Amino acid sequence: MPSSVDEGLLYINNPNKNIYILDHEVDVLKKLGNILVEEYPSFQILAFDNWEDLNDDLISEIPTLFILELMRGQESVFFDFVRKIKKDSIMKDVPIIVLGHRDILLDCDSDIHKFECQTVPKAVRVPHFKSVVQACLNEARSLKVEVITLEQGENLFLQGDKASQIFIPKKGQLEVFHVKDGVEFILGQISEGQVVGEMAFLENINRTASVRALEHCEVLGLNLENLHQYLEAQPFWLTLILKALVERLRDANLKNINS
Repeated sequence: MPSSVDEGLLYINNPNKNIYILDHEVDVLKKLGNILVEEYPSFQILAFDNWEDLNDDLISEIPTLFILELMRGQESVFFDFVRKIKKDSIMKDVPIIVLGHRDILLDCDSDIHKFECQTVPKAVRVPHFKSVVQACLNEARSLKVEVITLEQGENLFLQGDKASQIFIPKKGQLEVFHVKDGVEFILGQISEGQVVGEMAFLENINRTASVRALEHCEVLGLNLENLHQYLEAQPFWLTLILKALVERLRDANLKNINS
């Protein structure tokens, strides 16, 4: 947690709903932080006045929304951070609101839009700030993340379970297995940063295999509420490609079981 801006700010301890706000002006940070605390009491508001503390805290917390100051003379630091977020498999879809004076927002308009960020001028009225934050949180609700801790031998999910999430190991290794006629077949291992559970989720069917921990694991569970609606809105060929890839992978797994 940041130490230099704690006074006058409240922090609500909810590990799955975090708003990160960075501003080098402590008075602005306190004002906006307290607005957010009052408006969103179920969120943890993490306030920072420097990039170093923010980066350190990202190791332990999963963001729901970023509100970041774009400051004259620190453009490269700002956009290097945004690039890092957009390349991260977990954080790439987290909405970003850019705070700044109108002149720098105009000067950096092309880069801001390239990274699909929203903007809020520092002189803006509070209702507009709230409306932009609410719009971004509405967008973020389609991606819910929880951290699941497993010990060796514990199951992440079982064959036949409903597929409501996909998973990414943050720490440790998982094993995928299928049981047929009482015989267990090992289908493979899932390492840190890989995805598991996506086939049944994309096909909207029950799990066709089980997954367990080979060691102590921390796993990110992603609940993509609107994924199927999103896919339905895409060109038909995209859905066909995804289905074809899933079917090929499933066929390969069945051959492994039957061989």
